[in-house]
Amino acid sequence: MGMLGANLELPDHVATDAAHYLEAAKDERLPGGRMAWESLAAGAVLLAGRASGVERTPIQIAQFAKSSRERVCAAARKIRLQTNMDAPVVRDRAVDRVVAALGEAGTGVETGIELVRVGERLLDVADIVPIGPGTARMTVAGAAVYAADRLTAGKALAQADVVEAVRETVPTSKAKIARYSRAVYDASETHLTPTDPVAELVASD
Repeated sequence: MGMLGANLELPDHVATDAAHYLEAAKDERLPGGRMAWESLAAGAVLLAGRASGVERTPIQIAQFAKSSRERVCAAARKIRLQTNMDAPVVRDRAVDRVVAALGEAGTGVETGIELVRVGERLLDVADIVPIGPGTARMTVAGAAVYAADRLTAGKALAQADVVEAVRETVPTSKAKIARYSRAVYDASETHLTPTDPVAELVASD
């Protein structure tokens, strides 16, 4: 963490906050498997920078963290969802980013508006459950958009479309989009209230 702070020229208070996030990850025993200490430290830096307004991008952090951009983002999400720290959302307009990229690929405006409306509610569910805590939020947002497309009229998207839209920000795969879109859909059936307009779509699907 000290090396990251020095290489990224972080103010002392940001490095200290990042250390607190990393300590919380340690307390929850998050390191293990594909989530190495280096990735968690990088994710902690990303969160601390976001919270303080002294941000470093995932690409900048990955250069010094012995980790990839995707793993940095995934680690930040894991810390945010699986510790008791009040950590900020790193990609706060993740669904918008996915849909905007789809728009550039030819998705119509009306379809895009509906995908954002439904996708944001589904991503809210994915953040609460949580779904894919060790996965970059952009990938889960892509899965939410794909699930939204399955729920709304037209079904305009292929998994490959969504994968390419997400890849403008982080690497992902059709397997991840398929797995997490199913999980988001299933979670929405039990976590949305009967009066929620998205719940009506799920019930009628």
